[in-house]
Amino acid sequence: MRLLSGYIPPFILVLALAVPAPVSAQWVQTNGPYGGNINCVAATGNALFAGTNTGLYRSTDHGQSWLNVSETDQYYSQDLVKAIAVSNGVIYKTGSSSIIGSTDNGATWPIGAFLGNDVSDFVMKDTILVTRSYSSLITVWKFAGSLGNAAYLGNLPGGGSAQAPGVVFQCEGFSGTNILVGSDSGLYISPDSGATWDKADSGITDKDIRSLAAGGGRIFVGTETAGVFCSTDGGGTWSPSNSGLTSLSIRTIAENGDSLLAATNDGGVFLSTDSGGNWVPVNAGLPGVPVNRFCFDGNAPVAGTDGCGVYSLNGTWSSINSGLSALSVSSFASGTNDVFAGTYGAGIFRSTDDGTSWVSADSGLTSLYINSLISKGNNLFAATSGGGIFKSTDDGTSWSAANSGIHTGYINSLAATNGAILAGTTEPPDTQVVVYSGSRWLDSGYVYVSTNDGNDWTTLDSGFALVHAIMAVDSDIYVAGVWGLNLSTDNGKTWGSISTEYQNPAVGVQTGIVLTLACVDSDVYAGTSGAGIFLTSDRGATWLDDDAAQPGTNYFLIVPAILSDGPELFAANNSYGSAGYGVYVSDSGKAWRGANSGFMNPAVWPNPAVRALTISNNTLIAGTDGCGIWKRPLSEMTDVRRSRGEVPSQFSLYQNYPNPFNPTTAISYQLSAVSHVTLKVYDVLGREVETLVDEVQKIGRYEVRFDGLRLASGVYFCRLVAVGNTGQEFESTKKLVLMK
Repeated sequence: MRLLSGYIPPFILVLALAVPAPVSAQWVQTNGPYGGNINCVAATGNALFAGTNTGLYRSTDHGQSWLNVSETDQYYSQDLVKAIAVSNGVIYKTGSSSIIGSTDNGATWPIGAFLGNDVSDFVMKDTILVTRSYSSLITVWKFAGSLGNAAYLGNLPGGGSAQAPGVVFQCEGFSGTNILVGSDSGLYISPDSGATWDKADSGITDKDIRSLAAGGGRIFVGTETAGVFCSTDGGGTWSPSNSGLTSLSIRTIAENGDSLLAATNDGGVFLSTDSGGNWVPVNAGLPGVPVNRFCFDGNAPVAGTDGCGVYSLNGTWSSINSGLSALSVSSFASGTNDVFAGTYGAGIFRSTDDGTSWVSADSGLTSLYINSLISKGNNLFAATSGGGIFKSTDDGTSWSAANSGIHTGYINSLAATNGAILAGTTEPPDTQVVVYSGSRWLDSGYVYVSTNDGNDWTTLDSGFALVHAIMAVDSDIYVAGVWGLNLSTDNGKTWGSISTEYQNPAVGVQTGIVLTLACVDSDVYAGTSGAGIFLTSDRGATWLDDDAAQPGTNYFLIVPAILSDGPELFAANNSYGSAGYGVYVSDSGKAWRGANSGFMNPAVWPNPAVRALTISNNTLIAGTDGCGIWKRPLSEMTDVRRSRGEVPSQFSLYQNYPNPFNPTTAISYQLSAVSHVTLKVYDVLGREVETLVDEVQKIGRYEVRFDGLRLASGVYFCRLVAVGNTGQEFESTKKLVLMK
């Protein structure tokens, strides 16, 4: 048996084990960006609540800081919070087929009731509960003693039709047992707690009621197209209350004494301080996105926005979002020195510390809904929904529109080539016309090209179906959309379809929708919506189902992001199947494995849904759908990787880190010449424990992950032997300390 040089006697083991074990690293949520889509807000006592798609947040300091207080229990199995109500000092929330309540400001949720249908909205007054289901069925319940004893009273007659999904209503108890409920077919009043109903909308010219508020002997309703109406006789008669409103499409209204707030569907907010007699706009400080709901923190108005978090009004609106990580992150790009994140509803954020912290970087943007970000040279480009393309020449400090020649403001994707920029578009969803021609879907999707850094654009081709992604490889241009892939091999002069529907035999799923593209050498990977990942090595002539053959049932279905980093691939899986939500890694698309330690949303799913991925200085950064931005070192997720940096001038084996370790550690080395490398681990008796590397490697810096999970605590040694192609040989040994 050959002993290693530098052999250390076993008695050293006792001293080594005295060193404290390090804390295992994992995914961590970054310090921002904060905000996101707020479905509802409420205030009670000294607490503010905000309901999001990824949990309920609570603030006890008037919005200066927030804590997620979601809880999964026997009543509530989702973290989606669509509605909040406060009744008799109890805070209630819902996002599913049940409503749960808390008597201690969200610390625990012991109160609950199953209501059968999914509840998308509800209002409570004393012992009366009115709910709206996702199919827009409006139902009245009565309960005594506890919510668990809620008794069904009936459905609202003639209103809340299942043919009109998405109707928003609120109800307000007044005059004893009277209840007034708005629906898409008018206003209804019940004098006997929901037993019988009569119409109560005389004088209201639009029967599509969107919101209700009551106070000071007055009742107000907000309508879809006719503005605000007021009644002073309990709903008997109504008159318009629109003086000063510049938009009559009302999204929500709220009342506090003589003060009224109204939010419109175009993003404007109006205030009345004379019970609806006159309205003035109050938009200073708001980001220009619609407000979903209002509440009052004492006398201070609070607004929950559609994408940008929570705002408080004190002369002007100011954001109060610290700790509230409910943002949906759609894209990343790297600038000259920074990393940029595009969000859906909150604009663009910049990080100068590899994603640890983020600040807003959206000056000049007229749309905060970012679909794609790219960098080209010293310029950054952003594709938006509604505002077209924006360009920054100062590393994101300011942005200006760059849409000359583009006929639509809805840009889905961007890509950079050596000499040009490509943009994929579609018309807005409410005007898009889709026709099936027998061979492919046709609509108004276009691919544009700019050869002068976005100053002007020309059309490469039209007739694509909703361009999800574009990728340029030399003279090849791949366009991915809702009907597979199209390829041009001559820089966009001519096009051809290179795919039919993708079939995943492991799960029997077939789809033609391609969401994302990545390239490693000559291999092209396509992430689909429903059938996982596919690979072609011959420009689409043949396709390999790249993930269905994995061991067991760890398959992907919905893959919105694939990122290549040398031979390694990272994929985001957004389907809750055997693999689960989160990030997965492989070597050239083989043997995919999860890399999700610490990456979780404990309110419901084991991992959040990931929409975008990027790498900054050996750190993988993930943008999620409603949980903000997370980061993790690449060395924790890959077995062997070639590091970035300057070309090494000598051979070296570095001390592993962390050391001591439990149970994994990273071993780094560098090669100054092409070499056959062996890297092996031995125990203190010189017996080989594991071979980590045995192959020819190029010049560069490398990291290898060693997992000691199956080994006993103690001292081990790693030995590197590198034999260069010119005959030179390098050997080095380092001591490793495993402490469990």
